Amino acid sequence: MDMSYNRAEARTLNTFTKIGRLAYYFRKDDVIERDGRRSWQPARRVLERRPYLDTPISRTRWKS
Repeated sequence: MDMSYNRAEARTLNTFTKIGRLAYYFRKDDVIERDGRRSWQPARRVLERRPYLDTPISRTRWKS
């Protein structure tokens, strides 16, 4: 979540590369421990179950 709001630090820490690497390790575990079955769902299926993700975001600031 922090990488969405603190992009400069995310770039410095190579966060996006590390997320990709983490996905690689999840897939490797799938092959070794789950006989190749994926431990994640297709993006389309996830998005179909979460229609609120297609709702436009308001430009109004939240008050903390």
